[in-house]
Parts: sequence; structure tokens; C-alpha cells
Amino acid sequence: MRSSIAFTIVVWLTTTSAYALPPIPDYIQGAFGGKEEYKGYLAAAQAQKSKCASCHIPDKDKKAKGHALNDFGKIMHKYLDDKAFMAADKASKEATEEKAKAEAKTKAAELFLSAWSKATAEKNADGKPFADLIKEGKIPGKNE
Repeated sequence: MRSSIAFTIVVWLTTTSAYALPPIPDYIQGAFGGKEEYKGYLAAAQAQKSKCASCHIPDKDKKAKGHALNDFGKIMHKYLDDKAFMAADKASKEATEEKAKAEAKTKAAELFLSAWSKATAEKNADGKPFADLIKEGKIPGKNE
């Protein structure tokens, strides 16, 4: 009985943490903060009630089934290996050597950028590429 409770707790902890990807906005800012073509998008993202609104529908339960992902968030979720991303991000914060920190941060950034480039190449239901929406300074996902 105790082992099944312990197992349930471990499963809950590992699956719950896989759904919440709080470092993503930091990677967006880090990757695109100095780029002129992302200036409008970054301003729109900052103006949102939630800085996670590029992928999630604000005020919805992100731990519920589907994680309250909007259309762009579903595409990002399809391409991002969230477990590997979170492990690399965590390793970058916990590493004691600068080289190990840098390598882990680079791995997390590469995973994020790979998923981002694949997701932004896709089109929304209206047939508009997510990349075009971002270049127009808009939040790519529909938060309705």
C-alpha cells in the first residue's frame, strides 16, 4: 500500500512539472530580445495579462487536460520535448561549474529554438503562418 502511494506521488510530481514550462518566456526574451523584427511581438507579449499568453489561454487552468493551450501552444507542444527542455533548464540552474551551466543552458535554448522554428513555420486555422503574426507584432495564438 505504501509503495503504491509513493508511486502515485512520484508520477504526479513528474507529470505535473512536465506540463508547466515557466522558463519559456525567459527563452523567448533571450532569443529575440535584441532583434528588431521581434520588437512588436515582445511588446505585445509584455502587455498581455499573462506572459504565457503566446501559448496558453489566460485565466484557464493550465493543469487541466490540454493545459489550456491555444492553437499556437498546441503546435509548440507537438515539437518541444518538454521533459528534455525542463531537465536542461534545471541543470543549467543547478550546475556548480560554469562550463556545465553553459552547456545545459545551450541545450535548453537549442530545444526551444528548434520547436519555435518548426511551430512558427506552421499556419493557423485562418491559413496565416504563425511567423507572419509574430512579425506583425501580434501574439500568435488565439486566446479565445
